[in-house]
Amino acid sequence: MAVRRGVWIVLVLIILAVAVSAMGLVAMALFVGREPQVTSNSTLVLKIGGDLQETEPGGVLGQFLEAPPTVHTLVDALRKAKVDKRVSSVIIRPTSAAALWGKIQEVRDAITDFRRSGKPIIGYLEYGGEQEFYLASACDKVFLMPTATLDLTGMAN
Repeated sequence: MAVRRGVWIVLVLIILAVAVSAMGLVAMALFVGREPQVTSNSTLVLKIGGDLQETEPGGVLGQFLEAPPTVHTLVDALRKAKVDKRVSSVIIRPTSAAALWGKIQEVRDAITDFRRSGKPIIGYLEYGGEQEFYLASACDKVFLMPTATLDLTGMAN
C-alpha cells in the first residue's frame, strides 16, 4: 500500500514538472521571440558607449538579459539599415566610449559605409571626447548638446 502511494506521488510530481516546464517554454516563446516592428520612414537610433565587446557574452543568463551593443551588432545594424527601405535615417549617440581605437574605427567604417546609401546620418553628442567625436565625424551632421564640452586633446589628421 505504502509503495503504491509513493509511486503515485512520484508520478504526479513528474507530470507536474513537465506541465510547468511546458508552460514556461510557451511563455518564453511568446515574450522573447518577438521582433521589433519597423514602420516606414523610421529613424534608427544607435547608442554607442562603454567597452564595446566584439561579441555578445555567452551563458544561460545572457539569453534573457538585454546585452549592451557590441561591435558586431552595431556594424550589422548599420549594414541592414543601409538596404532597408523602411529606415530613412540614422542617429548616432556616442556616450563615454572606453573601447579600443580599433573597435571605434570599425564602427566608424560602418558609419561611412552607411553614408554611401544617400540616407542622412546624424551624430548627437552629449559629451565631446576624442572617441565620441571620432565616431560622429563620419556623420553628415554633428550636433553637440549646448551644455556639453568638446574635449579634444591630441587629435590630428
